[in-house]
Amino acid sequence: MDYYLINTEAKEFGGKSPHAQWLQRGRAFVSGVTGDSDAKFARKLQQLQRGDVVFMYANTQGVVAVGTVLEQCDGQPSDPPLVYCWPRHAVGHLQEYQTKVDWFLTLVHA
Repeated sequence: MDYYLINTEAKEFGGKSPHAQWLQRGRAFVSGVTGDSDAKFARKLQQLQRGDVVFMYANTQGVVAVGTVLEQCDGQPSDPPLVYCWPRHAVGHLQEYQTKVDWFLTLVHA
């Protein structure tokens, strides 16, 4: 069993963390632009193995949840994206990857 810290990318949402969606959907997410960096983001999530413990980190709030990975990411982008639904830009289209997590402890505060 390994331990990981995953950032919810609140910076990309204007400082508003999507951690409530992570908790509601029972998943952890990463995103990246299609192309070379796309594979990098998928590979990072694929490092998580069943039984690993993940700490969900939200910018300006700290760790907001702790969970256990339930399955390994298959490396395929979500279709359609569930959380990171950004429009296309000049550099490419953002993809989203996910894996199932049992968020057994929430530390969300005001």
